[in-house]
Amino acid sequence: MRCLAYLIVRREGIDPERSHRLGAAAYGPHAEKLTQDLLAHVDACAKRAPRFSA
Repeated sequence: MRCLAYLIVRREGIDPERSHRLGAAAYGPHAEKLTQDLLAHVDACAKRAPRFSA
């Protein structure tokens, strides 16, 4: 089974310190699990580098 997941960057522009928000989207039979896994990696990165938090 093939699935595709990718990161999404959305401009929010409310707070100059956090003008963008990072998210994820996925397609395929396991899309929900794949998206959760990708966001878990993003969250883990954000904890190591708080400046880039999701």
